Amino acid sequence: MESPIRTCYSSETISVENATGRLPKNCLFPISYADAELTRLSAGTVVRQYVSNYHFYMEMYDLNLHIPLILSYTVEHPTMFLFGMLKGVVKFTTVNGQIITETNENTCYAATNKPGQYLSHFFTGSHCLLYIVFKEDWLKRSPERYPLLIDFLQKIETDDLLYAFMPQCPITGHIKETFYNLCKPTIIEKEIFEDIQAIRCKYLLIAYHAALIYKSNLPAYRVKDFLDANYGNSELSNEKLADEFNTTKKTLIRTFKTEFGISPYAYLINVRMKQAMQLFNNNVSVSMTYQQVGYADSRSFSKQFKIFFGYPPSEYQ
Repeated sequence: MESPIRTCYSSETISVENATGRLPKNCLFPISYADAELTRLSAGTVVRQYVSNYHFYMEMYDLNLHIPLILSYTVEHPTMFLFGMLKGVVKFTTVNGQIITETNENTCYAATNKPGQYLSHFFTGSHCLLYIVFKEDWLKRSPERYPLLIDFLQKIETDDLLYAFMPQCPITGHIKETFYNLCKPTIIEKEIFEDIQAIRCKYLLIAYHAALIYKSNLPAYRVKDFLDANYGNSELSNEKLADEFNTTKKTLIRTFKTEFGISPYAYLINVRMKQAMQLFNNNVSVSMTYQQVGYADSRSFSKQFKIFFGYPPSEYQ
C-alpha cells in the first residue's frame, strides 16, 4: 500500500535528509525495515518513518519543536486510520478552523477522512504519533472479530461528512503491548517480519475493539446516545445536558471530552450538520432543515453550516 496522504508544514523547510538506518537518537521507536526521512524546519525537526505492506501502510512521526507547528495533510481517497498518540498532544481541525478532535498522550482511536485537506496542530515540545491504514478487503475478511469497526466502515461509505471517528481508548494492556511490538527492533528476515507485522496489526484491531465494547457501558456513551436521539431539540446545551444526567457542567464536559475528544455541544453540532447534509441530499429546503436539526432560526443555522463545511447552504443546494 502507498501513503494515503500528502503533507505540508507551516514552518519553513531548511533541509530534508534520508534517515533510513541512521535515525536521530531522540526517536522513541525505531521501526525495523522502515524507510525514514529527517526534515529540519525553522520550528524544529520532524522524523518520518514509514512501512508499506501489501495489507497495511504504517507511518510514524517524531516531532521536536521549539515553536508551535501546523502540519497540513491532504487525503487522496476515503481512508480509515487507526491512530495512536504515543507522546504529546495533537489537535485536528478543518482548514476553516472547525475542531475535529484533540488527542492526548497514550490514546488511540479509529477515524475516517474523506478526500480533502485537514490540519494537525502541535504545541512546542516533543510529540510522537503513529497511524496505520488497512486494506479494506483484508479487514472485511474477519468481520466477526471487530463488528463495531466493520459497522463504522460501512456507515462512512454512505456518509456525506468529511470525517468521523470512534471513541478514544487509552494505550494500555493489550493495545499498548501490540503498539510497542509493532515498533520493536528485530533481527528476523524482512519477508517473515512483514507477515508478523500484519498479524500484529490484526491483534491491535481486536484489542481496540475489546476496549470499545468496555467503553460502550460508560456514562459518556449514554450522553452520546441521548444527543443522537435528540439533536432536533433547539434548547439543548451543556447546561441542559448536565441537568438531564444529574451532574455538573464541568464533569459532563470533562468525561465526554475524555472519551470523544470534544465537548458534548461540539459533538451535537457534528450530528446536526450530518443530518442537515442528509436532508439537503433529499431536496429538503433550508427553511425546513434548520428546524429539523435543532436551530431556532435559519440565520444561526446557515452561520454554523458555513463554519462547519466552509460554504453556505445556498451553495450546496
